[in-house]
Amino acid sequence: MTGIKIQNVYESLKESNPSRLSRMRGREATYLDCARIFQYDENVEREQMIETTIRELISFHRRNGDFNLDVFGNRLSSDQYRIAYESTLSNLPEGANVMDWGCGNGHFSYFLARAGFRVTGFSFLGYPLLMKESGLGFDFVPGSQSDPRRLPFHDEEFDAVVSMGVLEHVRETGGDERSSVSEIRRILKPGGVFLCAHFPNRLSWIEFLTRKFLPSRFRHRYRFTRRNIGELWSSTGFTIRRISRYGWLPRNVVGGSRSAFMDARLSLFLYDLLESIARVLLYPLHQNFLIVAVKNRGLIESASPDSGLTRTAAGERRAGKSVVK
Repeated sequence: MTGIKIQNVYESLKESNPSRLSRMRGREATYLDCARIFQYDENVEREQMIETTIRELISFHRRNGDFNLDVFGNRLSSDQYRIAYESTLSNLPEGANVMDWGCGNGHFSYFLARAGFRVTGFSFLGYPLLMKESGLGFDFVPGSQSDPRRLPFHDEEFDAVVSMGVLEHVRETGGDERSSVSEIRRILKPGGVFLCAHFPNRLSWIEFLTRKFLPSRFRHRYRFTRRNIGELWSSTGFTIRRISRYGWLPRNVVGGSRSAFMDARLSLFLYDLLESIARVLLYPLHQNFLIVAVKNRGLIESASPDSGLTRTAAGERRAGKSVVK
């Protein structure tokens, strides 16, 4: 698909701007030049789409509190999802069939639908009001509290599954991380992508201070290390393509509050500047992990002895069963 687009750029330049095509940097243009032009244009288009989505979600929140979009009360809070937006657009194929696992209020489903993906939301909660009002294409499948580990989908149904701050809560509803990730693998097509964001870092300074001084706001009973993540994903049949930490400064603290300061460009610039510095100097202490993983083919490898994770038989995976230890 990208090759076709680069060819289109090449043909378009031949017609609309032959001088640019004929001489780039004093030499004959190549497909590499067109690829660079295409990549630049694609990056600009993605950034514009992300900006538009954030503005629309902020507008939805300010128009109707029933949408339950407090994290989109202002730009400082809303921008915490930018890395997840960018990673989704970079790692998922265009028009992919995507399941938003634990879609909740529907804000990430909204982004996915705006980006042109085919979206199915799954949640123990009801149909998201936001998606009802948006008019965007969206399917919703409710979960069952009586069988919290099971995903009511066929084997190899989706190109991708995304999760925003869900996996760390599965034990609170009667599930466990290993069963959940195994089920996600079952419903993914071969080579399918599992993108997991807002996965809490055990070393986060924000988590530490929140537990100590704001226990009423603390919600992450379970937190994880990079080693935990590697063991969990590899033992359930995934290859990790990317794992990174993000979120040095707290953003949910200001979520829901509306002020000129929190929406000002200068505030965003200063926040992003401090985040960039912390990413270099204090990387291990960031609040969240983002994991992009690809479904392996074949048998699942055994977990290491101290991970608390065990082997699941290939036949049980194909049958859609999860094994709980």
